[in-house]
Amino acid sequence: MEEGKYPQARPNHETYRVVFHVLGKFASASEARTLYDHLHPSIPPSPKLAAEVLLAYSNADDGVGALAFLRHLRHAGPSPDGLCFSRAVLACGRAGMVEDAKELLHEMQGRDMLGHSRSASMIERLSQEEAWEEAASLFSAITETFASTPDVTPGPVALNTG
Repeated sequence: MEEGKYPQARPNHETYRVVFHVLGKFASASEARTLYDHLHPSIPPSPKLAAEVLLAYSNADDGVGALAFLRHLRHAGPSPDGLCFSRAVLACGRAGMVEDAKELLHEMQGRDMLGHSRSASMIERLSQEEAWEEAASLFSAITETFASTPDVTPGPVALNTG
């Protein structure tokens, strides 16, 4: 093979997104966070990559780590989006940090990240009525995030975005 015939492979954003998606599902949160903190200089941090790191925290039931990473995003950027918040809510819920999860839900609603659908209103009402398990299950189904054990997967939810 001729030297220099093919350009050196360089990581791109889509490659990193796939790697982070796999890390978010199967690696420890510390591994995902370490890779996020050492991105290739040509890859800017993005909310999509950050959401995958938060998925790793939620899979580890690590609400404290998820909140710390969310604080990092707020301070250093990029600004967390709705998916980042929903995964942090899930991490807090799984860790039993109900009050922190509720605060994040209220912040999401204040930033209009939940929208004005009936589902968002139902989540708000359930969280106020202390029916946290129902609200967390509904929220999990809406964001297409499934429970860490297959036998606890929430059932289908019909959404009216109307």
